[in-house]
Amino acid sequence: KDWAEAEAYYGRSLHFRTDDPSTWANRALVRLKLQNPSGALHDCDRALEANPRYMKALHRRGKALHELKRYEDAVRSFQLALAESPGNAQINGDLMVSRRHLREPPSAPSAPSRRRVIDPSTCRV
Repeated sequence: KDWAEAEAYYGRSLHFRTDDPSTWANRALVRLKLQNPSGALHDCDRALEANPRYMKALHRRGKALHELKRYEDAVRSFQLALAESPGNAQINGDLMVSRRHLREPPSAPSAPSRRRVIDPSTCRV
């Protein structure tokens, strides 16, 4: 799929209808596919300005926040999405993943790896 072309298409559409939450949410999905969670978050926020209960925007907002490692905010967004679509397995799964990340202790910086240099002349084949 050509996600960059889809992003451009939705961008052009938004020039004509800036108040359409589905177009904002669809471009947010494309931006998530393009590894642009900040752009996706912006688009979800714009969709939610037009319709604060728009489930797809709430869900995609949670995904963007998760990618930005804002797990507490992601959990809140997924909970709001679940309130709009109770029993949605995909949202529930994403919610569980973000909750799991909240419970993990922050990782300590890893120590520099020590490489052992091997002299090729001493190796036996």
